Amino acid sequence: MLRWTWRVHYYGYGALGTDRYPPFTLADVPDYPAHLDIPYPGRLSRGLVLVKWWLLALPHYLVLSILVGGGLWASSRGVPTAAGTAGWALAAWWACSS
Repeated sequence: MLRWTWRVHYYGYGALGTDRYPPFTLADVPDYPAHLDIPYPGRLSRGLVLVKWWLLALPHYLVLSILVGGGLWASSRGVPTAAGTAGWALAAWWACSS
């Protein structure tokens, strides 16, 4: 799929490299000017996936807890509802965007 996407970008606005429409195949086409070759790693670690996931998730959870905590603090202090709602809306946006 990456190979075909690269061909479409090479044809279209990504590179404007050729005026030939890309062939609709996932196999390598030798006469088309755009080629993509990605070496597959020899060995994949299953445990490393969990480590990477936690390393990426911890900053997300930290920012999310600050945003939610700020919204709860603002709503418990009697701050007008717009400020409390803004904290919850920002926390929801952050949670959905990542």
